[in-house]
Amino acid sequence: MLSQKLIKAAGVALLALVAQVSFAQKQVSGKVTDSKDGVGVGGVTVVAKGAKNGTQTAPDGSFSISVPSGVATLVFTFVGYARQEVSI
Repeated sequence: MLSQKLIKAAGVALLALVAQVSFAQKQVSGKVTDSKDGVGVGGVTVVAKGAKNGTQTAPDGSFSISVPSGVATLVFTFVGYARQEVSI
């Protein structure tokens, strides 16, 4: 059962992270897609690691989040998938 969750987690691809520096914060945008078919995954929680702000992906998998200066990692969680951390 656990290995199935890990396999499912491998099916999520995190694409197109773009950061822009703005007043000691970075605006990070991207899209979470399933690696099997490239379809966007909506409802994924995206949090700046170590910060209190977060967001969820839109139905097409897109997201945008303001990340405080000094934060270099986003954390992605979704029910049934393993948590993933991605450097920005």
